[in-house]
Amino acid sequence: MVALPGFVSAETLLVDIAHDGHNDKAVVSQEGHAGTVTVYEDGKLLGKFDNLIVDQPALSSDVVALAGGGLAIEIDSDGSRNKFHMIAPVSKVDGRLYVDCVYKSVYDSVDETRSVGTSCGKVELSKFDASAAINDGGLKPYGKDYVWLKRIASSCANAVGLEYGNYRVARCAADGVSDTRKQRIIVFDKQGETLFSLVGYELIPRRDGLGFLLSSDLQTQTVAFSGNLACFTLSEGTTNDVSGKAKLAEKYNINYALSSADGCLAGHYSYAGKAGEILLKGSKTDGLAYLLELGANNASTGLFVLDRLDGGVHGVWIGVPPKSPLTVN
Repeated sequence: MVALPGFVSAETLLVDIAHDGHNDKAVVSQEGHAGTVTVYEDGKLLGKFDNLIVDQPALSSDVVALAGGGLAIEIDSDGSRNKFHMIAPVSKVDGRLYVDCVYKSVYDSVDETRSVGTSCGKVELSKFDASAAINDGGLKPYGKDYVWLKRIASSCANAVGLEYGNYRVARCAADGVSDTRKQRIIVFDKQGETLFSLVGYELIPRRDGLGFLLSSDLQTQTVAFSGNLACFTLSEGTTNDVSGKAKLAEKYNINYALSSADGCLAGHYSYAGKAGEILLKGSKTDGLAYLLELGANNASTGLFVLDRLDGGVHGVWIGVPPKSPLTVN
């Protein structure tokens, strides 16, 4: 998470909020006093906002950079019972900034339960209210009583689950549902097949029964990985729409190949000079490609957020468990 301390007039965040191929940059800085954020893009003023940063005993919000490009409002509330952690990505339409959805993870410290979910409704950034975002809208609770949880109980500490469209999500954590660092998420289809699993990320379901967001806080950025569960049931195509070579962290040479169908992506990559291919599955949303790399038993060891596929891939790779992003180009 990137906090914007008070009385800062220098450039504080440098992020790409366009995702439209122009590679425009936005500078976010605080001017004059804590709580005022000015957003520029390519030297043009997009807006000045005094409603985005809140610092109260039970409520705080910050402007954060998203790994792979983008801007979001991150909100935390510390009520006597419910502890909310929320991410509200910022979108740009015709030069104006909006929040479309708020992604929530809530811990009930009395009942020791966790709920996750999404509330959507387009709001201009100047009218966004962090305190109003703290509500139960769209939340789905994790429960302990699903019959299908019993078959993974031996390998899933403090197993809780939820059902989501035609899918099932299990959450495992040695320290229980209060753990937000080492939790393991496992996603199954209704036949009990594992679609993917990963450690250190929270899965936030959208209300359509298919979409989801994987979120995690890094040292200087926040991960907001968008996905579609239906894409993880598909196999890699027989023909590749995109293939080529790239560098990871300006150091490792990789070869990649991807096929696409109905917004879904599937493929693989390998390290030059090494045997073995790493499976990739994901989707393309709002100009960004989101890909999970999958190993044995469909356990993920990393994820890609790419802002370019054609003409050579470009973006970042982030580890699982969460690690600082590495460039991909």
